[in-house]
Amino acid sequence: MTEIIDLCSAIQQAHENQAPLGFLLDKQNRRYGFYSPVKGQSVPSTCETVTLDSLLSHQRANGGEELASANTTSLSRRERYLVAVILASSLLQLHLTPWLNGRCSKKDIVFLRSHCGPPHIIIEQPYIVRKLGSFTATGTGDPSDCTESLLALGILLLELCFGQALEDQRFRKDYFGPNGKPNDLTDFATARRGQQDVLGEGGPEFANAIRRCIFCAFGPKSTNLADDDFREAVFTEVVQPLEDILRRFDSDS
Repeated sequence: MTEIIDLCSAIQQAHENQAPLGFLLDKQNRRYGFYSPVKGQSVPSTCETVTLDSLLSHQRANGGEELASANTTSLSRRERYLVAVILASSLLQLHLTPWLNGRCSKKDIVFLRSHCGPPHIIIEQPYIVRKLGSFTATGTGDPSDCTESLLALGILLLELCFGQALEDQRFRKDYFGPNGKPNDLTDFATARRGQQDVLGEGGPEFANAIRRCIFCAFGPKSTNLADDDFREAVFTEVVQPLEDILRRFDSDS
């Protein structure tokens, strides 16, 4: 493989089934290989979409049971861990794009449910639904501050850990405003309290990853994911531990 000097030119010259396009170097001289797609993916006409929100709701309706059958619409523990890894790594890859810039909730994440053969949800390929025409940089208006994105990720990880939406936490009403309705601090306060119970449910690594996201507790002073040191810290403290959890889960199964 040769080094890519101009990625756009390399893509323009690419053809299906061709050899690798080459590699790009980052500031640490790590190589990232680029390949042409072997075959395009098509969506079967029998597929429909289901949101992560509805999957968690179905799981709650079944008493939190981890039903792994392909005929159900609940997420098993392994599936929830897999989604957690995908979402955490996707934040690092897509944080500068409209797809994951700013808050992302379980209502924005959809999966295909196929009825080809036994009905099943394609958990390995989640999609982000966004209205790009009305996109704004971030909820805070400061594109260099990624604390809001990390808080949203921390909430998603918390929900995936327990298989329960934040809105269904019994103590959430303790953090409503004087009018008895949620306010700007309700989600943060609920997540802060909920993460205290993660240790017993998901273990120390999962608990640490969620805590760091919710409080943006990383070493570098920067909170901008475009900063190499901060991005590396998020990878080391969040993405990598989640990958290790999933790897051990699979090896023990």
